[in-house]
Amino acid sequence: MRTPLNGIMGMCHIAEQRLEDNAAVKDCLEKINLSSRQLLALINDVLDMSRIEHGKVEVHQAPTDLNELLRTCAVHVEGRVLENNIVFEQDTAGLRHP
Repeated sequence: MRTPLNGIMGMCHIAEQRLEDNAAVKDCLEKINLSSRQLLALINDVLDMSRIEHGKVEVHQAPTDLNELLRTCAVHVEGRVLENNIVFEQDTAGLRHP
C-alpha cells in the first residue's frame, strides 16, 4: 500500500513544483489518478482477506494488457525516481504478445 501512496505523494510534490507547466501538471494528475485506483484496489483486497481465508473467493482467468500493467508499475516508482535524479526507462518494444 505504501508504493501507490508514495507515488501519489511524489506526483503531488512534482505538480506543486511545476504549476506553470500545464502539461506536466496534467501528467501528474493522470498518474495520481492511476495510483489512487491501485491503492483502492489494494485496500479492497485487504478488506476481502477474511473472504479469502474462509474459501469464499473464486479466481477467474482473464486477459491482461501487459503494456498497461507495466505502465501502472512504472507510475508507482516514477515519483521517487525523479526525486532522486535517477534515469528510468521502460522499453516494451520487444513484447510480442502484450
